[in-house]
Amino acid sequence: MSMKTADHDGAYKKLFSNVHMVRALIEAFVSRELADELAFESMTSINVEFRARSLTQRASDLIWRIPSSGEDVYMMLMLEFQSSTDVNMPMRFLTYTAMLYDQLISEGLSLSKSKLPPVLPVVLYNGSSTWNVTTRTLECIDVDTHSKLRDYQPDLSYYLIDIGRLVRAQVEDIDDPASMLFELERVQKLDELRPRLERLVELLDLFPAGLEELYAIWFERVMGPRTKINLTHDDIKHFRKEPTMLSETIDRWHREATEKGLEEGREKGLEEGREEGREEGREEGREEGMLNLLTRLLEARFGPSNTRAEALGTLTTEQIEEVGLRLVTRPDAGEPELLAFELG
Repeated sequence: MSMKTADHDGAYKKLFSNVHMVRALIEAFVSRELADELAFESMTSINVEFRARSLTQRASDLIWRIPSSGEDVYMMLMLEFQSSTDVNMPMRFLTYTAMLYDQLISEGLSLSKSKLPPVLPVVLYNGSSTWNVTTRTLECIDVDTHSKLRDYQPDLSYYLIDIGRLVRAQVEDIDDPASMLFELERVQKLDELRPRLERLVELLDLFPAGLEELYAIWFERVMGPRTKINLTHDDIKHFRKEPTMLSETIDRWHREATEKGLEEGREKGLEEGREEGREEGREEGREEGMLNLLTRLLEARFGPSNTRAEALGTLTTEQIEEVGLRLVTRPDAGEPELLAFELG
């Protein structure tokens, strides 16, 4: 099976289209009390029709309507997987919220009879750099803290989950699907993968049905391209039935990685050796050409000689160049003088 380019957005959208992943995200990272108030089993996806010229809903953006014991909550989940942060994020949320409310009103919500539902904007970010963008729209507006205008400015905040900066959990303490995913997301080496994959296999027996396939998709699209390992849905099924197979498979991945590293090392060494040989050959050819030319010039000036070849054979490349220069600048010098160099 060929490895695909890492597709964070697509894989995460599938995962967080699952009600159990959304619940785990809010419980573990936003507020357990809030999660207890929400009826996740009745969660529905919302498609907001964006009409702003500068804004279109991206394929990775998710908006959920989640009923609660009070007013329904509209959760906006933005998936950010890029090397740099998005300085426009506060304004994106402000625009999304305004357009969501505009759509609800156009669909029949009457502000004379009821209020608008609350929103929960969440950014899920996995860039390599720290997220350094403000989480409040008010801080994007040039208004002084003591200004009389400050109270009239839009002030919307979003909740940031910066995966790369989360405190690392003890693997054995992980007990929810969102935390498990984020721990796997931060794996950089095979040695880090073993305990986390073993914990995932244990937890899949406790997690709701359907997550196994979603994790498999994530492994194929995200972990596979990063680690160059091929882990399929069938593999995960086998690991759950035969846990010993997991340890054997990881050992095999280690052997294959080691062998590949050795082979790449040998190839690099051979290529460096070939390049070094080519360079030496080029240098030797250059020196031989210079020596032949110098021999012909000396012969043209002083005639044939039985000892010239032996004398020239002791010269270095720099000395050959020096003799050629002397031939041009010292037309009255004899051959012994031209070939004379101090010892040492």
